[in-house]
Amino acid sequence: MTLIVLRKGDFFGDMSLLDGEPRSAAAITAVETEVLALFRDDFMNFIIRYPPASLEILRVLSLRLRRMDEVLAEAIFQTATVRLARRLMELMTIYGEEIEDGILLNVSITQSRLAEMVGATRVTVNKELAHMESDGVLKRVEPKIIILDDDQLRRRSTKLY
Repeated sequence: MTLIVLRKGDFFGDMSLLDGEPRSAAAITAVETEVLALFRDDFMNFIIRYPPASLEILRVLSLRLRRMDEVLAEAIFQTATVRLARRLMELMTIYGEEIEDGILLNVSITQSRLAEMVGATRVTVNKELAHMESDGVLKRVEPKIIILDDDQLRRRSTKLY
């Protein structure tokens, strides 16, 4: 399951920097990406020399823990429709580009990848996308999606449609 979508400037593997254990997850890029590595010894020396930086690190880790709580609650309590709508909104925030028809999710994304992001099967995601397309919420232009009605998408993400 895809747990989080990172933006430019975000970091991952932070738990390994703190506890010295192997990373607990893998990272896959959806777009061309430049990745930089930070060694644990260098990180620990930095924290020792600049203690106030640890407060920002704790803040980011707390936000990620909250996000994981939300993902877990969604997986248990929300329908595939709600989870898919929320992921599409998240992708719209990160990759959305206004065009004449609506908002283009300017990232190539497969139904399998969307399924990983919402904790559903590809078949379920395909059915949900078809419903959203027939309802005028979005248009599929494989491998991209155009959001035609972001208000209706937002309503679906909150179970109020």
